[in-house]
Amino acid sequence: MKHLRIVTALVLALSAASTAAATAHEFNATAMGKLTLKATGIARFKNVAGEVECKQQKVASGDAVLASKTLQVTIEYSGCTAFGLAAVLSPGKYELNAEGSATLLNTVTAKALACLVTFPSAKNKSLGTVKYVQTGKEIELVQGLSGITSSGVGAACSYAEESKGLFTDVSLLGLASGLGSVEWK
Repeated sequence: MKHLRIVTALVLALSAASTAAATAHEFNATAMGKLTLKATGIARFKNVAGEVECKQQKVASGDAVLASKTLQVTIEYSGCTAFGLAAVLSPGKYELNAEGSATLLNTVTAKALACLVTFPSAKNKSLGTVKYVQTGKEIELVQGLSGITSSGVGAACSYAEESKGLFTDVSLLGLASGLGSVEWK
């Protein structure tokens, strides 16, 4: 009887391990190279003070690896407005997890006339949800991140730190060389 319990436990443990392995996702690149990002919509950050929108994004740094659970990219934003005013958004360094979350790795600021919004990296970890859709040689990133922490100072947007922010965006992630593909499996 004791041997039967041990064998049963081993079978259950192996079964759980193979199920976990079957559902794990990763990024795969068919070639090493710089990543590119093409915005297919407007990136929107919403918080209690209003909305920050950026019409253009590009990868400032980030490399594809042959197989990885995460990708790190630094994204530069342009064509931005904050609360209806022209704005400058500092570059954001992100870690994208193949399981569908994102982490902000540096503090990002949005500056507009009489307003400075700060998104601290220390409080913006494992934000979900990022949906990945394979579209040929690129991956479509459909981001619906919630629980984003930010604070604002200035006459146009003063508010205490809160964690109710949202970020929505749809963009395509690929290889700059065009000679290979980035895949999500």
